[in-house]
Amino acid sequence: MSDEKLKFRPVTSLLNDRFFIPSYQRGYRWKDTQVKNLLTDIWDFRKESENKNKEVFYCLQPVVVSKKDDEWEVIDGQQRLTTIFLILYYLKDGLGFLGKKNFSIRYETRPDSEAFLQKIDFNQQDKTIDHYHICQALTTIENWFKGKDGSVRINFLTTLLNDEESGKNVKFIWYDVSDENTSEKFATDIFTRLNIGKIPLTNAELIKALFLSKSGNGKDAESHVLKQNSIAIEWDRIEQILQQPDFWYFISNQPEKYETRIEYIFDLIKNKKEEEENYFTFYQFSEEFESQKSNPKAIDNIWKNIRTYFLTFEDWFSDRELYHLVGYLITIGESVGTLINKAKDKRKSEFKKWLRTRAKSKIRYYNLNNLDFNSDKQEIRKTLLLFNILSIL
Repeated sequence: MSDEKLKFRPVTSLLNDRFFIPSYQRGYRWKDTQVKNLLTDIWDFRKESENKNKEVFYCLQPVVVSKKDDEWEVIDGQQRLTTIFLILYYLKDGLGFLGKKNFSIRYETRPDSEAFLQKIDFNQQDKTIDHYHICQALTTIENWFKGKDGSVRINFLTTLLNDEESGKNVKFIWYDVSDENTSEKFATDIFTRLNIGKIPLTNAELIKALFLSKSGNGKDAESHVLKQNSIAIEWDRIEQILQQPDFWYFISNQPEKYETRIEYIFDLIKNKKEEEENYFTFYQFSEEFESQKSNPKAIDNIWKNIRTYFLTFEDWFSDRELYHLVGYLITIGESVGTLINKAKDKRKSEFKKWLRTRAKSKIRYYNLNNLDFNSDKQEIRKTLLLFNILSIL
């Protein structure tokens, strides 16, 4: 993925880079809890990865950047980037022992910010609000390491500095938009879109970039462009249909969860659980792309699977019996993933028969006279809903 604008970059690969935080962003504002959570997460990863292969890594959320001269303008992700800087600053003795130095950060609105970050002086913490929060975060880092064995510092730093060959490292999702537009307005527009209402870069946007950023060259360049256009057109069609309320509420009971609704299909394909972290689905697709990069048909196969999911939904929606039986089961809590997997293995007539049996199994057998409106509301609701559906059919 080295030639793409969307890739993973290990922390160690940033050490020679220079970053600046533009004036349209606020300063550093992470609080005690956020800093401690990041430290704990990385350390937990270190312990859990001991018995795993070297390809595993801890993935930090996206940093969106644009190259300006010899610096990276940080459009989004500065809070986490600055926290990693501060962790490395605290571990600077080990960094120096290894002959390495920290990357640099400066704030466009603070002329002395780079010098302050190179030598953080707690006597200056009341000088600006940025100085204050940076000093507070560094104190949190010091307290987190306090009392821990010296090996913790060494192992933590090793995890941060492991390169691709060593593996078991920490990486940023790196999104370089330098080639899209170099105007300040463009960068500001991206920042506004990502941050008004705290809207993060979504799994769907990142996965779309995976599909559309694969570079073509030579005689394959034209076919690559055609493939990109085809996927982009189909993507828009799928999203347009998923945005239709009658279609969306048929396949999902989570109306507000997805800003880009095709992400729902991605989550189903990768079997994302509620407890998984935000970018789980993107990581899974990225690993799939990476594992199949030598296969010229890889992108076609991955996209074909996505299309199959969507076409299955369309088939259910257009078939009167499937529409009612599938809709009933989803309404009462049946997993859409379960229904998809069953549909794959059966002819349509067999699938309909399975759906009827499944719907029947959801109703407890009892004397209807014994049902109580107050204590059996859910059972009554399920029973009456199924009665209505079977009457319609």
